Amino acid sequence: RWKAHCTAIGKVLLAFLSKEKIKQIFLNQKKLSTYTPNSISDVNELKKHLKKVRIQGFAIDNEEFGIGIRCIAAPVRNDSGKVIAAVSIAGPTTRFSKEKAGGLKDTIIKVCDKISYELGFKSKIK
Repeated sequence: RWKAHCTAIGKVLLAFLSKEKIKQIFLNQKKLSTYTPNSISDVNELKKHLKKVRIQGFAIDNEEFGIGIRCIAAPVRNDSGKVIAAVSIAGPTTRFSKEKAGGLKDTIIKVCDKISYELGFKSKIK
């Protein structure tokens, strides 16, 4: 299993959990497992990062789980608006630059919004 705090999909899923659930998951942890120098290792830093993910509506894994791999993900919501899944696009950093990942954020969000709409979430798409 991959650690959620090191993947774009995992960070999206964590970001939309309640504060109580986040606290429960990371109870008594000060340091998190790291896989690369880019991995988030501090719980407080992760909490700040997850807040940013919630606000912007997507997450990026910038070589946090594996060197040479970049990923962007966005949330999928059910009819009540609860995040139930995420969709991601991943690729090697040689072809998937930070700029390209940033350029795909609108696409991945739009795809997830369409899936969410099909699941009954009507807030964004009409």
